[in-house]
Amino acid sequence: MQTIAVLPNRTSLILLTALLFVTPLVADEPPRVTTPQPPTSIPPEAKTNWYGLSPEKFAALPEARQPIQLSALDGDLLSAAILHATNQQRAKHRLPALEYDPAATLAARLQTDVMAREKFLGHENDFDPALKTPLDRIRKVGLKPRFIAENVALEFARQYRSGDEFYTRKVDGETVFSATPNGPPMPMHSYASFAAALLDGWMHSPGHRANILSDQPRRLGCAGASSRDETGMEVFYCAQVFFTPAPAAASTP
Repeated sequence: MQTIAVLPNRTSLILLTALLFVTPLVADEPPRVTTPQPPTSIPPEAKTNWYGLSPEKFAALPEARQPIQLSALDGDLLSAAILHATNQQRAKHRLPALEYDPAATLAARLQTDVMAREKFLGHENDFDPALKTPLDRIRKVGLKPRFIAENVALEFARQYRSGDEFYTRKVDGETVFSATPNGPPMPMHSYASFAAALLDGWMHSPGHRANILSDQPRRLGCAGASSRDETGMEVFYCAQVFFTPAPAAASTP
């Protein structure tokens, strides 16, 4: 038996429900009462130097063009794909590229992981008071910000366009998603095409676009955590953390 379904328009349902968070901070902002220690698992630089490539060279890599497999997901490759797609958008507007920041990447993962686990989309984490806001998370990973901003979104892992009809059926106990009755499965995104689709959605949302094209941040951390929506289709909860470090305090003689 097949089921026909339509997922609502992603731009209005998913992207715009997330309130933007932009907080310029002064260097001498007083510390909070709680001072949790930074995690020890800051992700290392990718061995193949994915982050150091130009967006064009990254998109041409076989790894970036391979279909995403949730059972063998490469989180660093996904992070690099989102960063390069972001810098492609900035280049179109004559803005400098943002530098990969491993600690900001970890701050992004702190939010994507809880969003995927608890199935919500937002900037506040109500499940851990120490990680409630973007500022809490950026401090948790040991960064001292002058400026931070965060974008979040929910994006399909398959090449599905929101609002289109699709069909589901069971084959050997697995759910198959197709654009036509008994048709071939909808293909999974590659890492590069997924990042491009994600950025396209953000760029069509004024607040998210403003963060991407802001001249305030210098560094960027990106992350995506896999989950499934109400139909069982594969999705990613995604986050960008834009960051500029606070200036170092002047030393006294």
